[in-house]
Amino acid sequence: MKRLSFPASAALLLLMSCGAQKAPIGVVNRLEVEIIIAVQTRLPGGEWSSNQLESSISPGVSQSFMAAPGNLEIMATDNLGRTYILSDATLTPEGLVWEVTPDTRAIADSPWAGDCAVTITNDLGAWSITRVLCSPSDASEWGDNWITSPIPASESVTINVEPGTYDIRVEDNDGDTYTRWSVVITEAGYSWSPTLEDIDASGG
Repeated sequence: MKRLSFPASAALLLLMSCGAQKAPIGVVNRLEVEIIIAVQTRLPGGEWSSNQLESSISPGVSQSFMAAPGNLEIMATDNLGRTYILSDATLTPEGLVWEVTPDTRAIADSPWAGDCAVTITNDLGAWSITRVLCSPSDASEWGDNWITSPIPASESVTINVEPGTYDIRVEDNDGDTYTRWSVVITEAGYSWSPTLEDIDASGG
């Protein structure tokens, strides 16, 4: 966590204009594919505030807003509805900066949370995996992308789901898709290493 440093003159102007002491919170979007569309704050155990952003934050871009110094929690929501939380933060009069990264994702709030581990390993050679989709086999839509950054060759990602029967699809950076249908996933987990031989004949 980094802090923002403001000149004394700027701090004085802020005090005069706001009528009460506030400090800046900078939010930096370190997600590679998502756009932050909402940031909210609350006192620990309290209610979340309204959205503090003036506009969405593209990957690699930052935005700041003012809040009262003290202990607080900050929640960011991306354009797929996934949440990221900074807990037990201390906002000093000098301010703070929060870099929103995939590891700050609130997994407990995710629709994919569960007891069954699904591991996808990229065995596509020169192609990276840019999307991982998984939905119940009786669902009419695929739903959201599971990953926030591409999976390079030979690397893996593990996501937890509830027990059930699922269709699983991955998409590479060339737009080709690879699908497994009606996969029964139990608490024993499931692993899949898509190869070029698994490519969908119709491209998905």
